[in-house]
Amino acid sequence: MKRPALFRRKQEPHILAVGTTWARAIASLHATNFARGWSTSDVEHLLEQPTVLALVACPVGAKADPHDGEAGEAQAVGFCLLRRIGTGPDSEAEILSIAVEKSWRNQGVAEALMREAILHLSHERVENLFLEVAADNGAAIALYAKFGFETVGERPGYYAAKTGKTGPRVKALIQRLTLSSPL
Repeated sequence: MKRPALFRRKQEPHILAVGTTWARAIASLHATNFARGWSTSDVEHLLEQPTVLALVACPVGAKADPHDGEAGEAQAVGFCLLRRIGTGPDSEAEILSIAVEKSWRNQGVAEALMREAILHLSHERVENLFLEVAADNGAAIALYAKFGFETVGERPGYYAAKTGKTGPRVKALIQRLTLSSPL
């Protein structure tokens, strides 16, 4: 007997650390999630930097290869881009961008990406992880709160309003998570 969807355990997506071959997939996801999407060359430029880490989420069972972004483009359902600042135990990192395809939201994809990012940075002995989030992005703020992020600053009028260029600009919340040890 098949269990109702409500009682089925959701499967965690497969998280891959990827390189420049995945730039087009990441740019495509970025463009569908943000008003000013990044181009493939923008993402390639970021991924060429040795301090940048890209994580991509693919559904369980997808035949995704971290070295073959062409094949993975149709399979990527989320990404997280991180940049490490400094080396050693006092180093910091920032989340440059994180996004999930709309049809995959509320299924644990962003949470899995965040967990993998934090685990990776903890193993690298990064002390603090920073991010910026629009103050009106309640879903993202709730996700970050689950992991213990705290607001440590604000940037007034940083983001364009969701309603278009004529609406009031939205402040950015600067958030920090102090990493202690691997999860």
